[in-house]
Amino acid sequence: MSASKIHHTVAAWEHPVSGLEMFFDGLLALMAVLITWFAIFSVMKLYQGQR
Repeated sequence: MSASKIHHTVAAWEHPVSGLEMFFDGLLALMAVLITWFAIFSVMKLYQGQR
């Protein structure tokens, strides 16, 4: 077996990424950023209220 044939066999099970999967991956990343921002914003507001 040549190296290219092994590579082709390994890559044969990988499915192409669909547009819907990309949309939900982007939505997941957006939610992660928003949740992180909200957590930082909330902690900052809590510390401002203690002054």
